[in-house]
Amino acid sequence: MSPVFSYDTREDPPEDPRMIGDPLSRMGLSLPGGTEVSIPLWIGLERLFASCGESRHFVAHRDGDPIGFASVMINRRLDPPGETAYFGLLELPEATAEEALSELLPEMEAWCRDRGASALRGPISYSTWHANRFVTSETVPHRFPGDTTYPARLLPLFQTAGFIQTYSYFSTISEPLEQFAPKIAPAIRIATRGGITLKRAALPEFSTILPQLHPICLGAFASNYSYTPIDLKEFTALYANAGALPDPLVLTARDGEGTLLGFVFGYEAPGFPAPDGSNSRVAVLKSIATDPGSSGSFVGAALSAEFHRILAEEETGYRYVIHALMAREKYATGSTSDTVNTIREYGMFEKALESELP
Repeated sequence: MSPVFSYDTREDPPEDPRMIGDPLSRMGLSLPGGTEVSIPLWIGLERLFASCGESRHFVAHRDGDPIGFASVMINRRLDPPGETAYFGLLELPEATAEEALSELLPEMEAWCRDRGASALRGPISYSTWHANRFVTSETVPHRFPGDTTYPARLLPLFQTAGFIQTYSYFSTISEPLEQFAPKIAPAIRIATRGGITLKRAALPEFSTILPQLHPICLGAFASNYSYTPIDLKEFTALYANAGALPDPLVLTARDGEGTLLGFVFGYEAPGFPAPDGSNSRVAVLKSIATDPGSSGSFVGAALSAEFHRILAEEETGYRYVIHALMAREKYATGSTSDTVNTIREYGMFEKALESELP
């Protein structure tokens, strides 16, 4: 048996950082300074989350050494509140993953049941605004910035434990931009004829318009699977390190009166292999959101088309764009066509929490 230790950072954060490694790295965030920097920041994030939920962190040990880590959270912003708990922040090294998970899961499930949850869903790090979903299949092993931190090797362990897939996502890569960009360019003409202005935003400007983008994103993402709203402070924190990403690109759309209608955000995927084997650069289109009230104005399509046009026509060295982490049921052109090809598929998984027998 591997003893399991658990803690709540609000009450008893562990003194030994070996027990939790680098928690922010499990959320896809890599910061200089190691655990001395990341652990205080993570505990700060825990404090923020405490306003809308609670979490518990579990560490499996063998002979006094940690062999696996996992967390569970109950996000009371999820509707209906309290019925579904999340698991995430997984650190399960390949050599010990099976042993560790077999010890961790019963403890995690019991904690969730004790708080009234009837299902456990994930992987989700606090909310779907942060790292979430397992890789289920992939055609290339390379990751891009913003990709999920939850590898496919863990999936069979969770499936064996009774988790079933409840939602699907995927990432694609475009055909060469000199071919792809002209095919979607008509959206730019349609939107601009309707009075829409598309503009590149420098990062300092981007930071000033985040309060305006916050309600737009809440409205645009409200129908997403397992969606929960976040407040402005949390939303702003998501983009606090945008300048640290490689070659970030932000575009905005405004109507004829100057009202902000949406934005698109992307950056480079350094080292990601171009499909043609060349040294061409690859970009990531990570986020796009538009005011739901502007759905008939081609704003979203125009923002995407302008993003691709800039990368295709300027001498940037880009030739391909990854369309990242899209919900399968919402993507209009399908997973594979003459313009995009799937590079990775993902899934959200869930398990019913049966009541324990007396």
